[in-house]
Amino acid sequence: MVRTPLAEMAERALKLRIPSHDYFPAQYSVCSNFRNAAKWVQSSLSATEIEIFHALPWGHLIDIPPTQFSGQVFHMLALHLVQEQPDEELWFAIGGTLYKFTYVDVCRISGLPAGAEPVAAAGDVSGQESGDEAEPVGAIAKKYLGGSVDITHVNLKNKFEKLKLSKRRNQMDAVKLASLFYIECVLLAKDNTTRINASSIRLVNDLEEFKKCPWSLRSYKLLVSHMKGLMDGQPQKFKDRKENNPLSPFNLLYFTQLIIKLHL
Repeated sequence: MVRTPLAEMAERALKLRIPSHDYFPAQYSVCSNFRNAAKWVQSSLSATEIEIFHALPWGHLIDIPPTQFSGQVFHMLALHLVQEQPDEELWFAIGGTLYKFTYVDVCRISGLPAGAEPVAAAGDVSGQESGDEAEPVGAIAKKYLGGSVDITHVNLKNKFEKLKLSKRRNQMDAVKLASLFYIECVLLAKDNTTRINASSIRLVNDLEEFKKCPWSLRSYKLLVSHMKGLMDGQPQKFKDRKENNPLSPFNLLYFTQLIIKLHL
């Protein structure tokens, strides 16, 4: 066994990905469907359906009020990411102290239940398809999506408008479609033109199974990957284009901003 002096271990643990002498200014904008998605759910469901939606593991999130965005806070955090850290955690060195942000923190802050990824779906984090395309599409797709699992968020919203006008509206189907939209749009950070996971469309047919899916874990992995990715290739990227743009532009996923801000 090789013994490493404690001072050396501490120094290594606090070593930053971006050395302090390479810090650079940045401008952040938020890619957000968070509030729009909440408003859409609230305006699209009846009072009874909203009550059912609220009882779901993610239902309380639609009531979170808007938060003030501070790009500089997140830039400071990104600059203080340490060089050596686990793939699925965020470690920051600030003022000589090591701070660790983990999956446990996300579940505690968001109120989402913890879960483990099924072996068959491992690695399906933020939009990668899994399963056989020939697999039956399920009742939801047949009744409301034209029998297809190849659909975007915009398509889903348009299909839902027809359901809203139906005199024989099925309340649970409405909640299933709203949950599908909300999970993909907010927790998995998909934009309006992105395809919804075919596996998610199939899974939502059984709401109990849909609830068991580890959405919090998938969202957390996306959050960690996104936060670490902000500093990929830096500060060289900034140096290469600072003559044309003195501020390095970044797009921040809103759920990342919300969770980390609530943690602070």
